[in-house]
Amino acid sequence: MNNASILIVEDDAEMRETLCDILVDEGYKVKTAGTGKSALALAKKETYPICLVDLKLPDITGLEVVKGLKSINVDTAPIIVTAFASKETAIEALKAGAFCYIEKPMNLEELLSTVKRTSDAYQLLEAKRRVETALQKNEERYRTLVESTEDSVYLVDKNCRYLFMNEKHISRLRLSSDHYLGQPYSAFHLDDDAKRFAEKVKHVFRTGASIQHEYGNNDGQYFIKTLSPVKTHETGRVVAVTVVSKDITGRKRAEERIEHLNSVLKAIMNVDQLILVEKDRDRLLQKACNALIDARNYDAAWIGLLKDGDRFTTLKGSCLMDDVARFCKHLKAGDFPPCIKNALAQKDPLIVQDKTIDNEDCIFKDSCAGTKTVLIRAEHANRLFGLLAISVTAGVTISEEEKELLTEVAGNIAFALHNMALEEERKCANELLAESEKQLRETEAYLNNVIASSADAIVVVDMDGIVRDWNKGAEDYMGYTTDDAVGRSNKRFYTESEEADRIMETVLKEGTLKNYRTTVLNKNKQPVQISISVALLKDRNGVPVGTVRVSRDVTKEMELMERIKAERDNMNQIFESMVDGVYMVSKDYKIEFMNKALINEFGDGSGRICYDVFYNRDEPCTNCKIAEVLKRKVVGWEWYSPRMNKTYDIIETPMRHVDGTISKLTIFRDVTKRKLAEEQLKLLARSLQEHVEMLEDSKEQITRAYSLREHFLKETSHRIITPVTVIGGYAELMLESRNLDDKQREMLMTIRERNNEVQKLTRDALAGSYLKEEEY
Repeated sequence: MNNASILIVEDDAEMRETLCDILVDEGYKVKTAGTGKSALALAKKETYPICLVDLKLPDITGLEVVKGLKSINVDTAPIIVTAFASKETAIEALKAGAFCYIEKPMNLEELLSTVKRTSDAYQLLEAKRRVETALQKNEERYRTLVESTEDSVYLVDKNCRYLFMNEKHISRLRLSSDHYLGQPYSAFHLDDDAKRFAEKVKHVFRTGASIQHEYGNNDGQYFIKTLSPVKTHETGRVVAVTVVSKDITGRKRAEERIEHLNSVLKAIMNVDQLILVEKDRDRLLQKACNALIDARNYDAAWIGLLKDGDRFTTLKGSCLMDDVARFCKHLKAGDFPPCIKNALAQKDPLIVQDKTIDNEDCIFKDSCAGTKTVLIRAEHANRLFGLLAISVTAGVTISEEEKELLTEVAGNIAFALHNMALEEERKCANELLAESEKQLRETEAYLNNVIASSADAIVVVDMDGIVRDWNKGAEDYMGYTTDDAVGRSNKRFYTESEEADRIMETVLKEGTLKNYRTTVLNKNKQPVQISISVALLKDRNGVPVGTVRVSRDVTKEMELMERIKAERDNMNQIFESMVDGVYMVSKDYKIEFMNKALINEFGDGSGRICYDVFYNRDEPCTNCKIAEVLKRKVVGWEWYSPRMNKTYDIIETPMRHVDGTISKLTIFRDVTKRKLAEEQLKLLARSLQEHVEMLEDSKEQITRAYSLREHFLKETSHRIITPVTVIGGYAELMLESRNLDDKQREMLMTIRERNNEVQKLTRDALAGSYLKEEEY
């Protein structure tokens, strides 16, 4: 990160200029200040990840500057520069928030190394934040594993300053958990010990290889300390040293007490060395078995690794039984001999199985005859990794001390396997980090492309109302290029400058502003109607830094809305002037409009549910046609209203709104009178039919009833002419109806023709045309 911003706070102008030139040559962005107060003023305006601060300044102390910088930006990493270095000064500076300190006169290599390390630390912090969610689970698992170990584990930088301690080491030094970061190793150890430790740390940084050494303290405790390099994934450069300090007091005392266990101890040391240098799991297990055989002359040694605690997945050993292939096959298949079942089932770390005792249940009793086997559980951090097995001749005695040492060997192997698992998890975490960064870059590029190609205007405005970003969508309808707009006040674009202030006040209060309609002026000073949505931008500390505004030109949309409104008003006026009832209902059955004619009959039901207004129902009608209408079908049907005792001819049609939604438009036409006329017409038709039949019968009787002619004519005139005239009128009326099918129309036309014939017949009869005496 050689483009990091650095603030140099130094009252010596020559020194200030020299430091500036050196760091600029290294690719850093550098600002300088001669006093503490001016430095704090600069820090309030711009973020500086790294600050070189002289301890002695003319106005305020460097410690006050450090505190001020941390209060402005907690992520700032101040580096104290002083010619008056001391342990007390260092501690005070670190407590104030300094990342580290450099002594004057400064060594150029140390300066650049410190700045680079500080820059790397800041970069790691930023990377950690970007992928914090992705790494959280792995980080908690790694920390749990480190904290669960019984060994002291800590991390130091090149200057032997503590970067991390597990709880075991914190308790060993009798520290509180939050007062060790940045503290030097020498602050808690004797000077000679600190010097030896510093030499070993430098060796690891120089060679990039792990080293191990033993040491004792004044309390008579012994430890084996393993120093391993921490390298960057990209360059392989050593950036820190991991120290694992294992308490070996018990082992050392055992060495002092029992000399005959030297061979076992040698094997243990060999295995421990393997644990430090051998990173391949299978080779480690094989070499560990070989080391035990070489050092102690055991008959055989093997190590089996378990998966999920119930099946062996790996088996490595030396001098195994002749039937080794069958042995491995059974173990990997989960078919264990009794001795292994017992070792896995019990919690004791070690059991001794005497093979001289005949065991009928063991499938390997012949291969193991005459031997004694020690089975040790390889456990670490409450996890069973597998079993270590040692076979000796039946007469060889295995002392309790030797059993303990073998248990320690198994524990060390388990610890190595534990560390390998941690390393695999760390690699996975690094790969996840790299993948997350890649996705972040791809997402950023995608978002930039979206913003650049968006038809909407996307504008970023800071808290002072100054435009900081202006995309092509804004250029298209405003006419201003990015260069024209960026850096200028946002108020210049509004017809009223106070509008910009009102928008900012609303966003600060509500957090967002959505679909707000206002008017802006384009480059030609022409008004443009826009719809704008605004969101508040905040930094990582939640402090507002500006707003992002997405808007679009809705001038044509507004004009269209006005035309639609005018057309809708005209339509409503037409509806209001109609004698037929009209109403509009949404898909959720809510009445959106009723005209005056319908209100006069059913009352104003606007805003209510249609099936409640017309049917007094609590649920939709079974014969409701809204589903068909929403499918853009026009439906015609008749409806009888018990409430009004009327029959209506109903036409229902879809009505599309501007926003694309569809409502149902229904027209009511009162056809009650027509329905009554139709009923009467049916009755009259039946009556006419009866009279026709009577006329046909009368024709046969006329010859026998001529004397009744005058009476018949009068009665006919009274009883036929009047009803057939009514029938003819209703027939003509019904023929004007639009709801007749062809069959009905044909019948009505027949009725009309027969009616005309009857009337003519009746008139002729009255005139005596057919009833002359001589014709009968």
